[in-house]
Amino acid sequence: MTARKARLKADSFERLLAKARKNGLSTRKAWHYTKPHKCNPKSNEEKAIEKAARDAKKKTYSERLQECMGQVYRMAEGLAEEFGKHDAGYYYTEIMQVHRLTEKKKDPNAFQAFVSMRVEEINKDIPEGENRRKVGECITDIAKEWNELSTEEKKERTADALASHNTPLAVFHDTRSTLEEVKLVLQRLNSRTGCEALLIAVRSNSGHYNPADSWGTSPRVLEFFNISYREQTDKMAHRLEGYCVSGLEGVAHNYQRELSGMKSGVVNLILSKLKEAGGKTKISRMFYSNFDEHITARYGIIIKGWPLNRFCSPSDLNTRSEVDILRNAWENNTCTFYKMTETEWKEWEKKRFEEKVAESSAQTTPGDVHDTGSEPPPNNDAGCEPARPSGSSPGATSTSPPEDAPASSANGPEPLPSCQQVLTQQTPLQQIQPPALPVDQSQPKRRGRKPKEGGQVANATFVNSSAIIGANGEVTMNVPKRKTRKDKGEARKKQRTSTGEEGLTVSRPT
Repeated sequence: MTARKARLKADSFERLLAKARKNGLSTRKAWHYTKPHKCNPKSNEEKAIEKAARDAKKKTYSERLQECMGQVYRMAEGLAEEFGKHDAGYYYTEIMQVHRLTEKKKDPNAFQAFVSMRVEEINKDIPEGENRRKVGECITDIAKEWNELSTEEKKERTADALASHNTPLAVFHDTRSTLEEVKLVLQRLNSRTGCEALLIAVRSNSGHYNPADSWGTSPRVLEFFNISYREQTDKMAHRLEGYCVSGLEGVAHNYQRELSGMKSGVVNLILSKLKEAGGKTKISRMFYSNFDEHITARYGIIIKGWPLNRFCSPSDLNTRSEVDILRNAWENNTCTFYKMTETEWKEWEKKRFEEKVAESSAQTTPGDVHDTGSEPPPNNDAGCEPARPSGSSPGATSTSPPEDAPASSANGPEPLPSCQQVLTQQTPLQQIQPPALPVDQSQPKRRGRKPKEGGQVANATFVNSSAIIGANGEVTMNVPKRKTRKDKGEARKKQRTSTGEEGLTVSRPT
């Protein structure tokens, strides 16, 4: 291949590539050079400062917005006091509806009102089935008639047509139009995504005109509420309307809110009184449970004149009358905190200690004998006399004397035997023969820890289930059978030994 043919082939190849690039997808590129901007990255501290500034600005804006809304409501209250025809809520609603009115307001046109009235009167006389006259057809005659009227006659003829703004009527139309828009948006959303929705809208003021309305995107939403609650959504809407209009919610919640506020006020009042009684001592909390331990024992403060039968926190009171009694007692200083002197404090601590000692002694009765059977009676040579019940004679005992006891002398009853004598007079153990129990040789002997020597015997009389006692008193122990060794009868091999570095003999098994 010559150089010319190679060059032509290369040119053909380049043309094919260019054609392919034109026909194929190409990446968009900037048609001019853009100089990179200098970026100054901010540090974390600078970002934190800017974020704090934004948050502070947002908080300030929210507070100012709330202040403005409060000023608007106070202005509505001023209108209610000045005119007195409606309440403050009515005037507040009317002020907030200003944005729904036209921005460029102009005086009502009396001529247009007159034209509307005259066209309606003209069309009223036309029988049914015939075409009604339009404004353009009779505007010339109406204008001539209007120009012939005087100013007073014009005002009198258009007084009814040029009525003032009706707030309840505006609320009705605003509610109706807004709900229609919301329903349309929800219906379109249901068509696109299949999302189901239920809309219930009711009025909260009896002076409004809009009725209770319930609407669902599909019948199955309404059927669900009918099956689940056994009530149609229309009735639910009417119930909700009655609940919102009647104000029962406010009656119930206002009582609970007021009672809770009263309890909180009494708690703060008692805490402030306690801090005043403490003086320079800082007391941060009032304890109602274990008051003597947390307050009196630490600060020497007691309560005088508690008006209620039960000492508890005001938050635990259930009735308003109790809260009123407690609050009045603290406000009138009938119930006060009293800080004891050093002498009174010591006497109080002494009395408290004596009461605790008396309670602990009352719980454990003195003289009780607890026979646990785990410890033997002490060996007292002087004898241990059991406690006698009150009212019984010294000679009377709870148990009958043994048969071999000596008879009483004529001078009086003999003293009771000592504990050692009572123990020696008991029946000897060898006379008690336990019954013979069957031996189960199928179970192997269990291994366990050996009992400690010199330990206390829990009971002197016990039954050994692994022993057989014959008629003559001989005891035969049950020895379990053991497995016979494999090398029984064979001579054992001698084990080789090796001596370590320190001269110890170490045996190695074969």
